[in-house]
Amino acid sequence: MIAVVGRISGRPVAQTRALARVGDPERLVANADLARQMLDWCPNTQRAESSPTLWAWQQRSLQCA
Repeated sequence: MIAVVGRISGRPVAQTRALARVGDPERLVANADLARQMLDWCPNTQRAESSPTLWAWQQRSLQCA
């Protein structure tokens, strides 16, 4: 994901590896099944594919500030 963000933004993404903090989960998993069931909602993008959209939104919101 870090590589995708760097490619989309055209900027290097600083990163630091560190030990997990107390209470951090071993891994993170996103799953939209519950939202689909309860809200009849379906995502229209998948994982890294949404990064260009998010980057564009952030750039527009920074211009308005």
